[in-house]
Amino acid sequence: MASLNKKDYISPPLSIKEFFQKRNKILIWHDKGGLGDVYMHRMVFEDFKNIVPDADFVFACLPEYMDAVSDHPYISEVIDSRRVNPQDYIAIYKTCVTIADRYEHVRAPFCLDHRSDIWAKYCGVELQHHNMHFRLDPDILKNVQENLRQYKQDGKALIGFSPISKMMTKTLLPHQIEAIVEATKDHVLLAYHKEELESLKKYGIKTIAKISLKELACYFQEMDYIISVDTAAFHLAGGLQKPLMGIFTFADGKTYGKHFDFILVQKHRENGNWECGPCFKFGDCPKCRKPQKPCLTELSKEELQSGVAKMFEKWPWK
Repeated sequence: MASLNKKDYISPPLSIKEFFQKRNKILIWHDKGGLGDVYMHRMVFEDFKNIVPDADFVFACLPEYMDAVSDHPYISEVIDSRRVNPQDYIAIYKTCVTIADRYEHVRAPFCLDHRSDIWAKYCGVELQHHNMHFRLDPDILKNVQENLRQYKQDGKALIGFSPISKMMTKTLLPHQIEAIVEATKDHVLLAYHKEELESLKKYGIKTIAKISLKELACYFQEMDYIISVDTAAFHLAGGLQKPLMGIFTFADGKTYGKHFDFILVQKHRENGNWECGPCFKFGDCPKCRKPQKPCLTELSKEELQSGVAKMFEKWPWK
């Protein structure tokens, strides 16, 4: 019988070991949604890992959001959601924002489930924990602490302020910003945005801009309080367990913040001061076709300043 040479064998595409390593991976594929949705995803991985401790959980999102989750202790790898090879995974769960949107809209106006719970249920898991597990880079944190020295003043708190959203009906109006400025006049307000906010300069508010997501997390960690509209900053501050005031409009702040300890400012039916909201229906408002809806425009100076007062009462400044 003729002997077989090495060249006579057809090499498999993967060795047994390589196959096992690839097929031990579970992909959570978030290909649509904003930065706030990425932060909310941080809540699901502790329970996922507890259920399947031997699995490696991979998270896919847009490249600009990868640093929002790259430090998570229960995520083995973060990849570009546009460059996914399905053959690398034993299971794939696409937890895009559309799933949460549909769930909320079907149950509107009484959706009580946080988006992390919606995505987890889609994956067959009931969450027991909702921790975000931030691990801040010590070198970045040190640099941030150095930079913040220029803003600190004796006896005054540093208050992170996020008044702007991509959606106009979540973005505070000038008189509402003035109300916050007046209510925090004894302290230092620092705004955060992608770029310098010229509109805030007249109030004497500095903007920390053009920073990375890892830097942003460190800045928020160093704030004494955070005041934010319904945007990614709210979820970051809540995940860091900072003293927090959230300002909401058409989405239900009681639902979006149900796993945080915070002060909510919102026109809300449960407060007896608003019949139609929150509705979860930005585009279908029956009261107004303008981009800025009544749930924003009718939010008063008194309501905002009362929220600030409650924040200081709940977490007294030293």
